Amino acid sequence: MNEPHLWDHEHPYYSHLGHRHVSPADGGNHEDFDSWADFLEARGDEDPDYNLLVRWDWIKPEPEWAEPDYTDELSLFYVLQREGDYWSVTVTVTENDEPAIRKWLTQRATHLAHIWTPLLPTTPQPTPSPTNQPTMKDPTMPDHFEQIHYTLPARHLQPGMSTADGQDILTVSPNGPYIGITVYTPRDDDPATDAANRAEPEYRIYDPDEPVDLCTYTNTAIDGSYHPTATITTTQHITTTPTTDDDG
Repeated sequence: MNEPHLWDHEHPYYSHLGHRHVSPADGGNHEDFDSWADFLEARGDEDPDYNLLVRWDWIKPEPEWAEPDYTDELSLFYVLQREGDYWSVTVTVTENDEPAIRKWLTQRATHLAHIWTPLLPTTPQPTPSPTNQPTMKDPTMPDHFEQIHYTLPARHLQPGMSTADGQDILTVSPNGPYIGITVYTPRDDDPATDAANRAEPEYRIYDPDEPVDLCTYTNTAIDGSYHPTATITTTQHITTTPTTDDDG
């Protein structure tokens, strides 16, 4: 079955564009962008904790009212948690933008789901990409797979990425002039140990422009190797030999 398009969804209720208590003369806490590329350049890699995306709506012009110059619009609604504020964005988009938008929205959905742990039964996973391939962390990995190691400046780290030493990033937040992250050792094969490790994460701190060694694994939620500032250091094509039972 084909996956429904993003514009096919009509979300419950609605959300107000801008902040009702901020004058339009002061910007109204709303911003417009002429294209998805313009939005990504300006705001695409913002800290997902500072700018918590809580809703999105893809709006198509009504057929009976549509004029030739009418366009699709994607509205995004944020809570600025640290400031106790609310912000919205409207982006002019096209149907051709959907794959990139779906990937970006899925990353934000994954982050939002962490806030509702353990109430949500599962955490959304991003749409697979060519750089999100199985690696040694997955006990069910295929016989042939690709493992990509890369670096990314600390300012662009996101929860859900994986470090080159096998840790998953739980949180990313500024700490004075630095970037602080918490990481833990995931254990997909042992839920109890995974939960215990997650409850006692390790704290790491970086300069904002300091390159951080990362890797994409099978169960890595966020693949950052596609990021414009990422540098791929090695790509390993690995062949595994299935284990056999000596008694079999």
